[in-house]
Amino acid sequence: MGVNLPWAQRIFRTTRHNLSKFPDGPFDGVVCLWTLMDIPDAEATLASVARVLRPEGWFVMC
Repeated sequence: MGVNLPWAQRIFRTTRHNLSKFPDGPFDGVVCLWTLMDIPDAEATLASVARVLRPEGWFVMC
């Protein structure tokens, strides 16, 4: 698209089931769009999100 976003070097689209394949803390941010209300075990999913975020990472839920 011609947009240069040096801070966004890698973007992954995944499901909550695939978070286990990532090591602890590789992501600067996680965005969750219109999904948390439909996840049977939201607490476990949020724990997985927290695990893959770096210590100063951000989480956006819409």
